[in-house]
Amino acid sequence: MSQLVSMDVMLRSLDLAVTETLETMFFADALPAPLAGLPSGGISSVVRFEGDATGLLELRVSESSAKELAASFLGIDPPEVDRIQIESVCGEMANMICGAMVSIAAPEGRFALSPPQVLEPGEAAPVCSIIRTYEMESECLEVGLSCSFTDYSREH
Repeated sequence: MSQLVSMDVMLRSLDLAVTETLETMFFADALPAPLAGLPSGGISSVVRFEGDATGLLELRVSESSAKELAASFLGIDPPEVDRIQIESVCGEMANMICGAMVSIAAPEGRFALSPPQVLEPGEAAPVCSIIRTYEMESECLEVGLSCSFTDYSREH
């Protein structure tokens, strides 16, 4: 039987997923911070999920932070990272954070994730009901979250 997942549980899980994913996979520290707002022109990646909760996660990061994170993830110097690698790594980062978030929120839950989508410059981002900011060494990243929850009390 699936667990009941709430927005509060998802947000605590998101904070943990962001900090752990960035620390273990990108060798970067990220701590929850007051909403700061990113400058325009950053990179946005979206992953949709469905199952015990349905929704989407949008990761937004500045170009310069995206390049640094991609270099760290790939184990190369920042000047060697090209645009395709940056976008690929940003999509994978969103995917890892979303997967970790739903796994932490409901370890016994049922979820399916869509492949990550990196938005084109100027493409409208989805509207997220919650935006969280995480402070890194030099800049911030933002994660937007929207979700609805399955009501299992109506079954049987």
